[in-house]
Amino acid sequence: MRELIRSIIISFIILIVMSLCLKSYLTPQTEELKKEKIIQADQGTVLELISTLNKNEILRKPKLNNTDIDSLDIIKFILDNLKEEDYQLKLVKPLKISCNIDNIEFTQESDCTIRVISNQTILKYENSFFNISEPLEFKDFQYKGETCRNNGYNYYCLEGNYENTTENYSFIKDSFIKDNKLYIDEYYLNVDESKRVSCLKYYGRTYCENKIEKPYLKDETIIKYGVLYRLVFSLNSNGNYYLEQLYILDV
Repeated sequence: MRELIRSIIISFIILIVMSLCLKSYLTPQTEELKKEKIIQADQGTVLELISTLNKNEILRKPKLNNTDIDSLDIIKFILDNLKEEDYQLKLVKPLKISCNIDNIEFTQESDCTIRVISNQTILKYENSFFNISEPLEFKDFQYKGETCRNNGYNYYCLEGNYENTTENYSFIKDSFIKDNKLYIDEYYLNVDESKRVSCLKYYGRTYCENKIEKPYLKDETIIKYGVLYRLVFSLNSNGNYYLEQLYILDV
């Protein structure tokens, strides 16, 4: 009987030891798997994506999927993100009271400065920014002082007078990669200084009355008054991130 009890005790001790050894062996692997699921995002990539998004406030909706953006908003967003090499700048002399270029006519008595952007360039950026290749409706429109007209091949945008009175501010709360998607939690604040109440609230009376040396907006202010967004980016076939969706986080 004693031998039986002794044998049971020894077997029990052996099981405990084996269990502890197995746990110490598996734990590091489990931790590695955990790290693989959520990893740190490259801050250079994060800042570049935020900079692109904040060139204007067009996409800042309470909730937005990349497939829900209409043609005109896509085109305006792209215009604000074009590089100099993406378009031609033409100076056209007026004939009487109009400037004519490639059968596109603008009524203006003085010289016309016109940006020429191919439809193909816009479609290329549509795919790059949103990973969609949907046909766009190339309507004529006015935006930020420019009058833009399309002839079926190119946009011709006549430069006009424009004063930008809005500024976008951003504070990145968190960024991480999970399941090959890049998530950015960001406080976003848009300030329109043309509205006196807004100008006084964020910049103070001295600046709003004299428009000299705009005060620096502290991170605490952006967090306090900004809207907390979650931005979701996915990888395209070229290994670049594109905006998939964004939405306001409940806090």
